[in-house]
Amino acid sequence: MNISLKPLHSHLNKHDTVQSWRVEDTPAYFKCYAESGTKWPKRWVVVKGLLLRQCTGYDAKLVFKLKGGKTFTYKLPITLKGKIFEVVHFPANIEKIYFEPMSSKGRFQMQDFQFKSISWFERNYLMSKRLYLLYKSQNQDVIYKAGIRWHQFIFDLSKAYEIAGRFRAYSPKIEYKEWLKLFDQLNHKDIFKIKRLIKKNSQLPEIELLELGHQTEAISSRAIQNGLSEQLYSRFKIVKKSDLSYEFYQHRNTRWLMLVEEGCQLRPHALYWFAHQACLKPNAAMIYSDHDYIDENGERCSPVLKPEWSPEFFLSQNFIGGVLMVNTDYLDLESCKNLTIYAVILRLFSRLKPYQSDGLEVCRIPALLFSKPLLANNQKRLLAEGVQETELLTKFFNKHEIIADISDYHLIYKKIVYAVKARPLVSIIIPTRDMLHHLERCVESLLTKTSYDHFEIIIVDNQSEELETSAYFAKVSALQNVNVVEYNKPFNYSAINNYAAKYCNGEVFCLLNNDTEVISPDWLEVMLGQLQQSNVGAVGIKLLFPDGTVQHAGDAVGPGGCADHFFSGFEEEQAGYMGRAIVAQDLSAVTAACLLTQRDVFESLNGLDERHLSVAFNDVDYCLRVREKGMRVVFTPYVKMYHHESVSRGKDDNPEKIARAKKEADYIRSRWGHVLKNDPFYNPNLNYARPNFELSRYPMVKKPWLKR
Repeated sequence: MNISLKPLHSHLNKHDTVQSWRVEDTPAYFKCYAESGTKWPKRWVVVKGLLLRQCTGYDAKLVFKLKGGKTFTYKLPITLKGKIFEVVHFPANIEKIYFEPMSSKGRFQMQDFQFKSISWFERNYLMSKRLYLLYKSQNQDVIYKAGIRWHQFIFDLSKAYEIAGRFRAYSPKIEYKEWLKLFDQLNHKDIFKIKRLIKKNSQLPEIELLELGHQTEAISSRAIQNGLSEQLYSRFKIVKKSDLSYEFYQHRNTRWLMLVEEGCQLRPHALYWFAHQACLKPNAAMIYSDHDYIDENGERCSPVLKPEWSPEFFLSQNFIGGVLMVNTDYLDLESCKNLTIYAVILRLFSRLKPYQSDGLEVCRIPALLFSKPLLANNQKRLLAEGVQETELLTKFFNKHEIIADISDYHLIYKKIVYAVKARPLVSIIIPTRDMLHHLERCVESLLTKTSYDHFEIIIVDNQSEELETSAYFAKVSALQNVNVVEYNKPFNYSAINNYAAKYCNGEVFCLLNNDTEVISPDWLEVMLGQLQQSNVGAVGIKLLFPDGTVQHAGDAVGPGGCADHFFSGFEEEQAGYMGRAIVAQDLSAVTAACLLTQRDVFESLNGLDERHLSVAFNDVDYCLRVREKGMRVVFTPYVKMYHHESVSRGKDDNPEKIARAKKEADYIRSRWGHVLKNDPFYNPNLNYARPNFELSRYPMVKKPWLKR
């Protein structure tokens, strides 16, 4: 039966088409009606449709109101392309059915929404088919971690089917308590294996532990004492601040010092995992891990699942947290007696990769190895720490002759805007084919809103046909800093930009789409200042849809397929996970809709890949080659542009374009498969079906005591 929807709230409004809606507040419940007027089906039913959404909360569900007042909820997993096809058991005595398409503000369109009754045999076939396809597409280890067992095919097919649905891109969120039970608890087998490995491996180093607190020298806080008494690894000793003398470290037996902030509680396997990582990477400068918090009821909450070492992200906030293991070979400990983890990291900062391409390595352990008391996050303490960190950062910048403006941002973050050095000429490359209403707006915004005045515009005409476009080209060509060049070949975004580079006079290239529009007058100064920092090879900015919501806040490589934008659909100043939608950070890639890069870097990499990537993923590939070269890719959200995505080229909606898009995606998977499996600036404990920073239902963390 076909289903129509009727909104239950005044904040749900029709948008453009019959089944297109704008959700201006939550909850967003719609009452379901059978268009044929028949009764609701019973027992096994296929719920199907196409749900297209632009939002930030993608949980969708059916709510059944039963006679007698009881309700029953079914959460609907949905594919990345919006397809709903779910076998659902409809309870008896249904009075009403409600549909919630999303759990946030936004827009959606529902097409071909249907309920179809099926037999028990069809139910078994469809459930078994999903499981079969899952086993074909995922490896056994991932499926086992997700909780599927072979015996469920016979005795609990519904449960296995439910778990298989979690592999869909838009599957229901998993609560942290449930996640901890599934993936973070040590059982007796884990403990036995860890103890056996400790006994077998005599190369595991001794660790010295120092508490950084305000109350006492020694490690005396109850939380840390409890954590130490439960440790499976015993090759450690406690040191006091007063021990940190030159003579002491001349005669020590270990190179590793673990700094532990007061109140932090180590997990029982924490020291083992840190020691294991130190054994694998003996020359690393420092090692850190993920962590969470302990609330006032003693419950674990608010996991902080961190990226690999990101210099710019650290300057925006101390994301490392309350535990850090540092290699004392690289640190003058005598001068660090009264300092914080933040200060210790700053002392090492300029010597670390990728701030220096040949710098010291930093290791992340993607596991929750300690907990902090939630009270430690109170605003007064955070503000005091922020003042101290700003003072230290100012001294660091002065020492290294870095001119930058440091300001508090959203209370707990730091906004750092670097001054431009030497005012280089920037060549702004804009490929276009007609679409004059977009091109003219883009160019006029550059000419009238950009405060940095040392730039030229290279417009690349890719076979424009309209007379109005030709007239505009003639008009702007008369301007001193605008040049129009012709590219009379079929559309190839990479080739067009490479061709245009030959006509550029600048030391810096800005790749810019013709459907962008300047919002921030200082956009070019902020990007240039960031590009001129140590070892940076490419810079991208925050792009907004015309309605002011986020289109691009950096790219994830791997989550969501090949590459996907972070925080698409968020409000402009919405902070996002760990504040990552609003602070500068190193990333794997940024979009070339607005990308700044040095001319010599561009030329050394032979520009964009015009052979394999004529339309899509060429910016991702370029950024990954910049990183392969040992340089950094940085996203800054402090300046913004509007972006009307792909309006000039159009969508990949015919067989030829679809085949080309598949070919380019396949190339990226082949060339960069090792990165796609583990984006260093995401986290393997997070959802890999799409980069939404939700907990993964099948974490890809490799635990060192388990066979791989």
